[in-house]
Amino acid sequence: MPLAFMDFETVGFAIPRWSGMKPWQPMQMQFSVHQLSLDGGIEHFEFLAEADGTDPRSNFIKGLLVAVKSAATIAVWSPYEKTQVNKLAEVFPEYAEQLHAVAAKL
Repeated sequence: MPLAFMDFETVGFAIPRWSGMKPWQPMQMQFSVHQLSLDGGIEHFEFLAEADGTDPRSNFIKGLLVAVKSAATIAVWSPYEKTQVNKLAEVFPEYAEQLHAVAAKL
């Protein structure tokens, strides 16, 4: 099974931009995933939120689920990514099962 390397970036707004958010709450806005396959090939996936005023989190989730779909293990630099994945699962219960499966691979 492939190994993935994942990194997230967040931004916190003093004034919440979307319903349900709190001041300075981290909002997931960028990820980079490099997936190493068994044959040594590397595939890169990325997401960067658009600056168009729409909430990017559901598109972030959808892209992330595609990026790590076949990874057996996901390497991260710190527990921050796991915290953010679990927070997304709380806010978007329709993706909770899939996001918890991602968190289990970290």
